[in-house]
Amino acid sequence: MSYFDLEYEVLIRNLKSDFLVCKQLEWQGDTRLRAARDIYNKHLRRLQKFVRSNFSRFDAGNISSLLGIPARPLAPDEKVIQRIWMGGPPPSIALEAIKLWDGAIDEVSAIHDVRYESILWVWDARQLQGDALFVASLDSTPPCCTIGAYAAGRHLHAVRSLRALASGLCPEILGLLDELHAKKYYVNLADFFRLLVLRECGGLYLDADTMPHKSATIFLSKPEVPDYMDLLPAQDGGAAQPCQLSWMNLYHDENGVLIAKKHDPAVAAMVGQMRRQLQAMALPAPDKKRDAGAARAYAALLHDATYGVWRQGMGRSFIACHDLAQSYSVLHDQKKDIIISGLHGMRLVVDAFTNAAVPLNPQERHSYDKCMAALDRLDWKLEHIHDLERIADVCFSEEVPRMAYAPQLRAEPASCHYYSFLSHDEKLDRINALFGAYLVSKNAERIRRGNFWSKTKGRERQRHLHPQLGGRSGARAYDPS
Repeated sequence: MSYFDLEYEVLIRNLKSDFLVCKQLEWQGDTRLRAARDIYNKHLRRLQKFVRSNFSRFDAGNISSLLGIPARPLAPDEKVIQRIWMGGPPPSIALEAIKLWDGAIDEVSAIHDVRYESILWVWDARQLQGDALFVASLDSTPPCCTIGAYAAGRHLHAVRSLRALASGLCPEILGLLDELHAKKYYVNLADFFRLLVLRECGGLYLDADTMPHKSATIFLSKPEVPDYMDLLPAQDGGAAQPCQLSWMNLYHDENGVLIAKKHDPAVAAMVGQMRRQLQAMALPAPDKKRDAGAARAYAALLHDATYGVWRQGMGRSFIACHDLAQSYSVLHDQKKDIIISGLHGMRLVVDAFTNAAVPLNPQERHSYDKCMAALDRLDWKLEHIHDLERIADVCFSEEVPRMAYAPQLRAEPASCHYYSFLSHDEKLDRINALFGAYLVSKNAERIRRGNFWSKTKGRERQRHLHPQLGGRSGARAYDPS
């Protein structure tokens, strides 16, 4: 270990100790808490400056942690990218997003000799029947449940069966899960299975179309999860309650990115609660085509039994990775960037939190009508996805970038962001699909220009390795229809 690494380890361990001092004073209601936090922030800034000033000697692969809080690293067998897709072969936008993540992983693997496995979870082998990118095989023992491999991007990805996983681990609700799958309640199924997969396998869960941003390489170079006790604020006059924070989502109340170690007790408890609530669901489930109103009401109950259970854990067992990075990461860059966020007038018209009507204002309505009319004239077919810029008003936000983004419309207020399960506007659904493809393409364009990913190793310690390219190309042309 170099002198630089030794000094870094002393500083990061002292910083973690400072954090625990702050937590202890917080629990005790001690008046010295503010001074302790000032000391912590001073020491964090000192360590960040030390790394910046000596970055040529820095190597994230050689140090114990990048977070100034108690944390646990993902084990080698937990360095797994987990994705779920139901309802046929993965669409082109998912394949493009997978290629972008492969690029980030290749970047980190070449520098730090880190290896990640990638797993695509589907319902069963019949889902991919006829897909030229799928090669069938069989190892159906839970939690493996492998049914083949998929050639997406530059690598082969293991394919596993969600139904086989459920059959082995939660047979008491298999009948319900089969019916939900048959009637295409895919969103609700995914909200349950992402937790079941993480409980059994650990790793990094990604919605299949989630795309990486610059700082993804920071996380991938040193994947770790929080490991400390916190206090829940007192409610209704009661005392504050201690809680153990042990895993992460990415941002606020979004569950499209989740990170956990396998068999995490909090994740396991959450899966158990979901199973009990799902077992209480009435059957048969309404048919979405025959009775749309009843199906929406049933989906809302499923939402409460799955996502609703998960959301109760916010701040109780998991915390947002983006918040941790901003407050405690040694390599976090506070510089803001201009991010494509949405299209003017393209948003939900009902508040997702309060269910109150939020109609488009005149300016938004004009943008909406103008864009939809132009797309109708083109029969919704664009010669190139970037042509969307000519017919829609693209919105931007200035923000500290997250390590990943869902390719979907964001809006103001945030409670009117687009979510497929909340939308009842078919044209809005279609424009969101176009916007997602546009956003992924723009992100890929920025990556191709080079110098995109966050640096995790200084030049003095670079080894100039190049990733091995394997597998078959998974590229598919984007079909805007």
